[in-house]
Amino acid sequence: MNAPADTALALALAGHVGATRALFAQVFDQVARRRGDDDYIDFKLAALGQAQAVAAYAAAFALALERGWCVELVTHAIEAQVLAPQALELIAPRFTPQDAAAAAFQPEGLHPRMMPWLNAATFTGGLLRGLRRVCEVRAGGARGSGFLVGPQTVLTNWHVVQALIDPASGKAKPDSAAQLVCRFDFLDGGSGEDYVAVEDWLVDWSPMPLGELDVTSAGHYADMTAHRPHHLDFAVLRLHGAPGRARSWYALKEAAPVPGGAHEFLFVLQHPSQFAQCIGVTDEITPGANGEVRHMAPTTAGSSGGLCLDKSGNLIALHRGKLSEADGTLKHNLAVAAREIAAVAASSDSVDAATDTVWRLSRGTLPVLGREKTSRQLGQMLTPQAAKPILIVRGPDLCGKSFTSQIIEDRLGFIAPWLVNFAAAELPLGAREFAAQILERAGVAAAKRQTLPSPDDGASTDIAWVRDHLFPAFRALVSEAALARDAAHGRLLWLVIDQLNKSSLPATGSRQFLDTLYQQIRTTPEIRVVLLGLDGALPAGDPATAAEEDLPNPALLDAAALERYLACLLTDCRISPDRNEIVRLARLVLHSVRAQSGANDDLLVRLSQYLTGPLRRAAGEWMGKPGV
Repeated sequence: MNAPADTALALALAGHVGATRALFAQVFDQVARRRGDDDYIDFKLAALGQAQAVAAYAAAFALALERGWCVELVTHAIEAQVLAPQALELIAPRFTPQDAAAAAFQPEGLHPRMMPWLNAATFTGGLLRGLRRVCEVRAGGARGSGFLVGPQTVLTNWHVVQALIDPASGKAKPDSAAQLVCRFDFLDGGSGEDYVAVEDWLVDWSPMPLGELDVTSAGHYADMTAHRPHHLDFAVLRLHGAPGRARSWYALKEAAPVPGGAHEFLFVLQHPSQFAQCIGVTDEITPGANGEVRHMAPTTAGSSGGLCLDKSGNLIALHRGKLSEADGTLKHNLAVAAREIAAVAASSDSVDAATDTVWRLSRGTLPVLGREKTSRQLGQMLTPQAAKPILIVRGPDLCGKSFTSQIIEDRLGFIAPWLVNFAAAELPLGAREFAAQILERAGVAAAKRQTLPSPDDGASTDIAWVRDHLFPAFRALVSEAALARDAAHGRLLWLVIDQLNKSSLPATGSRQFLDTLYQQIRTTPEIRVVLLGLDGALPAGDPATAAEEDLPNPALLDAAALERYLACLLTDCRISPDRNEIVRLARLVLHSVRAQSGANDDLLVRLSQYLTGPLRRAAGEWMGKPGV
C-alpha cells in the first residue's frame, strides 16, 4: 500500500459517503465476504476505534485498497446508493487496463452538476407498476388522470370530478355514476380497458384551496370548501370490477416523502390532452407547506390527477395543475404530497363487498373464471332490500353451474355461512317435509320445526294451504332464527337448488312450496334463492325478482377471463407485467391445456386442473415459496 497516496484516496472516498454508518457497514461486509479473504475482516473491525463516521469510512476504504478490492467496494456502494457516483473519478486510474497498450479506462464526463444514475431494475420496475395502475378519468365532459389506491378505488383531483358532486350536500349527484369511467392500459393508441363507477362512487374528497384561485369567480368550479377542514384538491372514486385485483395499487399510507435538494427526480405518469399515457420528468422539485409540491415536469390539460413517482418508483404526490403569472407565464406546476392525503383519507383503500370481484376462492386455490356477472349479482343480493333476490344460472354440462355454490360460500366470507343446498332429485314430496328439511339444515331446533302446521287430509299439495298456513309459519321461524344469529355471521339464509336440468320438479308439495316462496320473496327478506340449471323463466311469482345468467359452452374457453385471472395471480405474486405479456401467457396456457388428451367439453375442467397444478406450483416459486 502506498501509504500517503492511499490514505489521501481513502479519506477522499469517505467524503462521498451519503448514507448511515449501518448502511455503509452492510455494503462493506457484503463485498468483504464475497472476496473470501482467509482473514475476513468486517466493517466493525476495520473501523475499530474510529468514533467519527468519516474516519471510520476512510479506515474501511484503506483496508479495501490494501487488499485490492477497493474498486469493487466503490462500484457496489454506488449501486446501493450509499456513495456518490463522483467517487468513480477518484479511483479511475485503479481500473484494470482494457487493452494491450495498458491504457487505463477512464469514466467520461462525470461532473457534480450532472444528474445521478438511476438503478435500472428499480426504475423500470417502478415504471411498469405505474403503467398498469394509471388511468384516464372521464367525468362527464371533463378529462383527467388518476391511479389506483385500493382494490376498487382511484385517486384523482377534486376539480376533475367536481361537476358530478352536489355543492350543497358534498355527495355524488344522482345518476352521476353513468358519467364516470376510468380507462386503463391506454398506452399505445389502443382502446384500453374501461371500468365504470359504482352508484355511490364518491369515497372521499377534498376541495381546491380558495387561496390559490378564486374558484367562484372563475366560473369553472363551485365553492365546496365549507364541507372540509382541509383543501387538498383530491377525490377517491370507487369502481365496479375491482381493477386493483389485477393491477395492484399504491397504498397512500406507504407513500414516500417528497425528495428535496439536488440530484432528485420527479416523474409524472399522465394522460395529457386525452393522449395515450405519457411521462413527464423534472429535477426541479420544491416541497412546500401543507403538502404543496412545486415542480417543473411537463404537463397540460388532462394531466390533472397524474401519478408522481420518485426515482425509485415510489408514490410521492398527486399532480394538480399549474400556477401562472398574471401575463400567463408559467411559474411552476403544483402537486400535493401523497402523505398529506393519506393523513385525511383513511378510507381510500376500503372495499365494498357488494361490488368486489372474485378471481380465486379465498379458502382454497380453485380459480374463478369469467364469473364477474355472478359476482356482481351476488353482491346485489347481499344488500338488505335486494332488487333481485333470486338468481337463475343455466348452461351446458361442465360449464360450472354447480361451482356457483362454492362461489356463494366464498363470497359471503363467513366462517359458517347460512347456506342450505339441495339437489333437485332429493326434494321430498310433501311441502311440510321440505320446509322442515330447510329449517333443519339451517340449524333450527327440532322443537321449533315441530311447530310447523300439519295439513288436513289431502291438503298437503293444496297451494292455498301452503300459502296461507305453512309458508307464514315457515317464514316466521326463519325470521326468528335470523334475529338470533350473530350479525357478523350473516342473517340471510341462502337456499341453493342444484341439478334442476337433470331432475324436473313435478307438481308435488315441494313444487308448491317453492312456487309460494317465489311469489312471497318480497315479503321474505331473510331468504335468497339460487336455482342452478333451471330451464326457462321463473315458474311462479314476479319475473322481475330473478336475475338470470347463461354460462357459455365450456369448449369455448374465454381468453379474456383467463387473462384477468392470470393478471390477478401475477399481481398476487407482486409481479407487474405489461398487458402484452399477460396475453402471451394466456395463449401459452390455453395451448398447453388443449394439447392434453381429453374431450372438448371438459376443457374448463382441464384448465382448472392446470391452473391449480403446474401454474400454482410455478406461482409458489415466483413468490419464493416452492411447493405452495
